[in-house]
Amino acid sequence: MEELINDGKITLIEDGEEKEYTVLFTFHSDKYKKDYFVYTDDKEDEDGYLNVFASSYNQDTGELEAVEDEEEWTNIDQMVFRVVGEVKNKEEQ
Repeated sequence: MEELINDGKITLIEDGEEKEYTVLFTFHSDKYKKDYFVYTDDKEDEDGYLNVFASSYNQDTGELEAVEDEEEWTNIDQMVFRVVGEVKNKEEQ
């Protein structure tokens, strides 16, 4: 998988096909010693929720890598909910 990052957008090239995503935020996990991108295709799922994806970012190779560990996904989910909560709190002020 190749990626190109530009102005808050990321273009992933998978099997020769380009797909553009919007980067929602990035973060670092001290526990896993990894950096992550959380991004969306700006589409909604069948329940009306925004599709959100996450990948770890390998700074040595410059590539996004799939997250396969269930505990690592739990850590990412917690971060997403924390950021969403912070955004909601700012909107209410």
